[in-house]
Amino acid sequence: MNGTLAYPTCPIASGTTHAGRYLVREADPADCDLIGEFVSGLSVQSQYFRFFTAVAPGPALLRLLSDTSRADLLVVTSDRGVIVGHGKAVDAPSRAVASADVAVVIADAWQGRGLGTMVLDLMVARSARRGVTVLEFEVLPDNARMLGIIDRRFPGASRTRTADSISIRADITTWRQPRGGEQHVAPPSSTAPSVASASVARVRGVCASGHQGAVHESRPHAA
Repeated sequence: MNGTLAYPTCPIASGTTHAGRYLVREADPADCDLIGEFVSGLSVQSQYFRFFTAVAPGPALLRLLSDTSRADLLVVTSDRGVIVGHGKAVDAPSRAVASADVAVVIADAWQGRGLGTMVLDLMVARSARRGVTVLEFEVLPDNARMLGIIDRRFPGASRTRTADSISIRADITTWRQPRGGEQHVAPPSSTAPSVASASVARVRGVCASGHQGAVHESRPHAA
């Protein structure tokens, strides 16, 4: 790595935690090898929480995690260009309501610093813009951190216990957006209540294509 923030698509958010500086951007098929290194570097517990099993990232899995034609995919990179987080939302247009299945995983050394919450917020905002009205999560019962994040962001979301996991359905209009200094993403639309944005420092990011987009500087505090 060359020590700089390298990305093939426009940055969405950036900030600093105690683990270092990070940048959030859309994933790209060219990230396949980097995502493989990220998944391989996860602890067995983190792999288990995300994939419900320990995994060796083969070609099929890596395609699912990098193919943006099938899902909305975000990656978090360190200032060395290493992927330290991944978010995925898969729309399900065949269902009775416009829903999306959402999953987030953060590298072990970067957990507990608010990145998981931030990536989830970004996925929610992007899903709302696509017209999604219901978010669905499949979470293992002992994944207390993820269950806590969902509870804070979607109080009252319905839960159904299955043999080995918890299925959660959340109405996107109940999204409890970040407050004050915790805020790190602009409101998606009128879908959720508006919130003050004084804590979000917006700078202009220029994509390789010449398109300009807002980059949100953040310092997440929540787990």
